[in-house]
Amino acid sequence: MTTEPMLEFEPQTPRELDEEANIQLVTFSQLLDSIEMDEKLKLLWKQIYQNAVTDRKNALMIWTDLYMVVHGNPEMHTMHGDRIAKYMERMEKSNAQLIKLAELVQKLKDKEEEEELPRGNSLFDRLEKHKNSS
Repeated sequence: MTTEPMLEFEPQTPRELDEEANIQLVTFSQLLDSIEMDEKLKLLWKQIYQNAVTDRKNALMIWTDLYMVVHGNPEMHTMHGDRIAKYMERMEKSNAQLIKLAELVQKLKDKEEEEELPRGNSLFDRLEKHKNSS
């Protein structure tokens, strides 16, 4: 006779996961909107972000369901352990996509900031051009 092990976490509901994903997408969209960039690229990056977050969310929901079945039950773990690992791999791949996208956004943001800051004589050149155009 096996007793039901106590679970140490409360899984998020699908609704909570959806709300969290929507907030993340809005936040990412606001970040992209603050950067001057090609609109087509912006749309593509938003789609990539949304797909990665959705994949991670879906894998987490399925992983959680399976974890609840397997937790504390060696027979079920033997049967479903490989599947649990696959869902964790899917979440890891989604995280890697998000990290790569964050690196691309940061590079673009750094480039934008670098172009905004005048260096040395360029400040004087800008002032001279402005003075001559007036």
